[in-house]
Amino acid sequence: MSNRPKWFMTVAVVALLWNAIGCMASLGLILRKRWALPLLLFSLLGVVAQDLHFAGRLEAIRQSDSSALPLQGLVLLIAVLLWLLARRANREGWLG
Repeated sequence: MSNRPKWFMTVAVVALLWNAIGCMASLGLILRKRWALPLLLFSLLGVVAQDLHFAGRLEAIRQSDSSALPLQGLVLLIAVLLWLLARRANREGWLG
């Protein structure tokens, strides 16, 4: 059992759920649905929360695997780009 506070694990679980919502939102974006925009924002917030959880474990991650940090940065970049694409699609009237 981890000696981390309960709120710390709660943040990780919420981030995971929001990221799962982001997968559905990506599908909504492909289908040109307007509901994809707020869901992608929730997903982006989930990635940020996951990064905060990740930062709390940074020392342990540095000791075990050096590829985790760039990969997490890539996930954040993709989430930001998807949300920006959804905003543009909404503004241009591509979403219905």
